[in-house]
Amino acid sequence: MTVLKKFEPRVEEIKQLEWILDQLTVEQEDIKRKALVDLKRVRGGDRGKFNASEFIENLYAGRDDVVIMHDLRLGQGEQASQLDHLVIGCDGRVTLFETKNFTNGLKVGEDGQFAYWNRFKRSFYSINSPLDNAEKNKLNLKPKLETMLGKMPAFQHFIVVDYRAKLIKPDTGYDMIVRSDEVKKRLEADKPSDQGGLMASIKRLFGFGSPEGVPHSQLVKQVAPLVEAHQPLIIDYVEKYGLNLDYDPTKVEVKPGTESSYQPEARLQRLTLAKLAREMGIHSQDLQARLVEQGLLEKRGFKTFVSDKGREAGIQFRKGQRGIFFLLPTEMAKDPALQTPAKSPVENAEPTH
Repeated sequence: MTVLKKFEPRVEEIKQLEWILDQLTVEQEDIKRKALVDLKRVRGGDRGKFNASEFIENLYAGRDDVVIMHDLRLGQGEQASQLDHLVIGCDGRVTLFETKNFTNGLKVGEDGQFAYWNRFKRSFYSINSPLDNAEKNKLNLKPKLETMLGKMPAFQHFIVVDYRAKLIKPDTGYDMIVRSDEVKKRLEADKPSDQGGLMASIKRLFGFGSPEGVPHSQLVKQVAPLVEAHQPLIIDYVEKYGLNLDYDPTKVEVKPGTESSYQPEARLQRLTLAKLAREMGIHSQDLQARLVEQGLLEKRGFKTFVSDKGREAGIQFRKGQRGIFFLLPTEMAKDPALQTPAKSPVENAEPTH
């Protein structure tokens, strides 16, 4: 695996926004609010993109037949293509990943309308279809890759949401929209049968991995011009806010704490309530009762909900083929507060969110 283009934090944008905030007066409170929202958006977007790039690279760890590029922007204006993650294989297979930093939920209607869940306003908000964007990127990228590779590339794409997100979609027609914990299985299912083994690696090294394969070093040279064609989007926030300020980035220093690099976040491991109860050596109803007493779950009539405290602790609600269930962080098995038997056992409470 060769990463030709790594994720690049938007340090210059952050620097400009922080400088603008320092120049604003008390009378410009409305602009200050806008700048703070933009600053939070840029920082949050950078963190999400970094985590996504780490995730993609982990998916292909140990592979010697792919080239990866992150956060690649080709062209300008309305026809520009913003590629979150691009993976090109020695066999001509091209995989596009569009990652969405939605942790609460994503819904796709029967009509193809996308919406994300706003947990503060407790409602869905419509967004532009990422499928339309993926198709535009594919159309823009296809002729470029056909010229570079000397053949027609075979495309596949995924719309990936956070593994914590509740994903609602029609039963058919949207298999490319997945949570991050489902991507590896999909890639394994689609992977050609000759990918594994030492002999296959040696064959790919010399271009014999498949009838149409090329050596990895040759692939790197063929697709390197894509990185050179990268045209980052530059936002002039002074102009955006209509400010009469003279911003010179060469005379502004980056403030301490401004992100120029990131470190991977540890992923929280979870088990179903029943499996966690078995880890603790107790009955699942007993564990559920303890969670209720600790305020992590709450009963409303015959139903059980995840409380705000439970959500903060990492408890999730899921709906699967066999019904509805809770997912709990594995570290809860060692939580001292959950080691004491419950005073009032829960009797067949139905989980819900």
